[in-house]
Amino acid sequence: MIADTVAIRIPHEKLALVQLLYDAFRILRIGGTCYISGANNEGIKSATKLLERAFGNSTLLAYDSGYRIVSALKESEAPSDDEVFESPF
Repeated sequence: MIADTVAIRIPHEKLALVQLLYDAFRILRIGGTCYISGANNEGIKSATKLLERAFGNSTLLAYDSGYRIVSALKESEAPSDDEVFESPF
């Protein structure tokens, strides 16, 4: 399965977020876009850092009342940071 776009509403658990970002990175074609959204108090800032580690880039598309929408473009087949998807267990 190959996708042009993936949208993720961030979960509260970091491990679930890492899995979702891994899945998104795996199924996106080169040039595909991953979007994440969430509130500051739900961890969107940390999620944005993980997104940037995986994709090597991120762009803040919208911010209002503590909520953010961020996108990243898949530019290569390998993640920008090789250790971003390694399990902490």
